[in-house]
Amino acid sequence: MAGGVNSDGHVDGAAQCATTEPHTATAATARRVATTASSSSSAGQPHYEEVAASYDAAFFYSSIEYRDWVLGHLLRHMRLPDESASIVDLGGGTGNFSQAVAEASGSAARVLCVDAFAEMLEKAVGHGKVEPMLCDAVAFAQLPPSEMRYSHVLLKELVHHIPAADIPSLYAGLHAQLAPGGVAVTITRPQDVDYPLFKRAHEIWKENQPHHSAFTGAMEAAGFQVEAHAHDYPATLPKLFWLSMVRARFWSTFSHCTPVELEQGVAELEAQYAGQEEVQFTDRLLFLVGRKKELGAAAAGGGAPAAAERGFAGPLRVLSADEAAAAAVRYDRYAAALGGGVSGDYRFKSHLLLPWVWQLAAHPRLVAAVSQALGGCRNLLCWSADWFLKQPGDGAFTGWHQDSTYVGLDPPDVVTAWLALTPSGPDNGCLHFAPGTHWQQLPHVDTFAEGNLLLKGQTIPELAGIEGECIPLAPGEATLHHIRLAHRSGPAAPGSHRRLGLALRYMAAHVRQSLDPRDCVTVVAGRDSFGLHRLEAPPAGELDAAARAEHARAVPAVYPEGLERGQGGQ
Repeated sequence: MAGGVNSDGHVDGAAQCATTEPHTATAATARRVATTASSSSSAGQPHYEEVAASYDAAFFYSSIEYRDWVLGHLLRHMRLPDESASIVDLGGGTGNFSQAVAEASGSAARVLCVDAFAEMLEKAVGHGKVEPMLCDAVAFAQLPPSEMRYSHVLLKELVHHIPAADIPSLYAGLHAQLAPGGVAVTITRPQDVDYPLFKRAHEIWKENQPHHSAFTGAMEAAGFQVEAHAHDYPATLPKLFWLSMVRARFWSTFSHCTPVELEQGVAELEAQYAGQEEVQFTDRLLFLVGRKKELGAAAAGGGAPAAAERGFAGPLRVLSADEAAAAAVRYDRYAAALGGGVSGDYRFKSHLLLPWVWQLAAHPRLVAAVSQALGGCRNLLCWSADWFLKQPGDGAFTGWHQDSTYVGLDPPDVVTAWLALTPSGPDNGCLHFAPGTHWQQLPHVDTFAEGNLLLKGQTIPELAGIEGECIPLAPGEATLHHIRLAHRSGPAAPGSHRRLGLALRYMAAHVRQSLDPRDCVTVVAGRDSFGLHRLEAPPAGELDAAARAEHARAVPAVYPEGLERGQGGQ
């Protein structure tokens, strides 16, 4: 594909739309249109590490009007909105544009914002509709399709940073990951531009900005059906604002200049625009749209409902009744091996001691439901696995409490899956939930009440006397609840049956532990790209020496002071 753009906007026989729309841009600070570089780029890496703090202030990343102009064209080329869309923003930087795409796309899932620079992603963590992932673009494209599947991928102002030798494998990998009928949109700029740049900056731009045919050719070779569209945005900016952007090296073009060259360039622009209060230019964006052929209807998504407003969901069928009964027998065998009961630290993180619990933690039905509950997060970690046993008439209960009070996880993108291995109902102390309490942290008090299984007898005074909602569970069924959702459990009545359950707590890979950096986790989906926690090793056999050593290191880190570590259950 030659990739030439002729006067009617047509690109080598592909459908192409050239539009010019009258806009006057302002310097208002707002969300940015995100971009970053592949870590393969020698110029990109130091540039984005240095400018991360001030990046959003530049016009192209702060103007709401400009962002919405870009977003409008993107939605049209991606054929959005679509509630079922699964979107990746590759090179998404601070996540501002990712959040805008998530809000405008109508998708029920978060946008996966992938970036090579932790400094940029620090800001992405704060966006509620964004899942950040720390990964180089080329490396991301090599992830197996079984691990990374989506319907839409955006590469905005990214590909010119990637070495030419890596471009074919980038698009080949994205094509393999993309679902049938999916769309990949690359947004880039031409070699010849209209920006108010000084002479040396113009030279650097042309040297480092490949012709768009280098990308469309690689897209076609990867199997995409390609269209190229050009859209023009006439902009007017205060001259002093533009010069401040140049001094701040808002584009990587300026990272090639020494401090002396940059100041000489600014002086050149000041002389060129002497007596003018504004600068005017046309920003031309090229939208390179690749579509993957439809191979049939895509499989419908499944899993538990997110229940975002209520903070919990269920019941969800995870195991068959026979599988749940077999797991209960294995629990009894575990208790016997420990001398007749599962108590103290052996209640916690038994997936490090027992291969069958490790397999339960990564059960596909659980992982899919948790992913959906967390807004479609693809990179998931199992943070804990806790056993809870109540015997009829033992009087054990837990008061109203929020797990988030004790664990120091931020942001609170954490979900507990409570899996019943025996029947769990009102008569034997099932969980009761207070709908909607996950929206804020509530005050707790320590009561040290007899029978309260929490270490300090914690409870939430404002929920005193509230019954809450109970979801009865058959063996093999589970509930999901948010880490901030207030919940409690009553005692198992005399004459009822024992209640045995496993609480598995999952979190998105971008969640940080503020209490103890020694925390360890098990990857159950995707990748731990941030490396914020120590990764756990699976047990080779039940209660073997290596497994016991791993478990002994892990439990004190995950369960800080204030969280129950005693005999009972929840």
